[in-house]
Parts: sequence; structure tokens; C-alpha cells
Amino acid sequence: RPGDPDDLAKKIKQALNDPVLSERLSRQAVLDVEQYGWEKRAKKILEFIA
Repeated sequence: RPGDPDDLAKKIKQALNDPVLSERLSRQAVLDVEQYGWEKRAKKILEFIA
């Protein structure tokens, strides 16, 4: 839940203690970086304004 530090701590502990969850989160993070990285965003902006 946004703004709930106890919930954040719980989720972090859950990820640290669950290797399958950690792997899934890691893979998703890589995909997110590829999709929303600066180079890709800059290219989309240039395509939009061109």
C-alpha cells in the first residue's frame, strides 16, 4: 500500500525470502528498464515532435 512503510518492509522481506519471487521481480525490472529507458523515451519523443 502506498505510504505504508510497514507494508513496504513486509514486501521486501517477502522478496528476499522467496527466490522464485526475487527472480520474477528481477526479470520484470530488466524489461521495465528496456521499455522505459532514457534512450527509448528520447526516441519516442523525437518521433512525436518530428
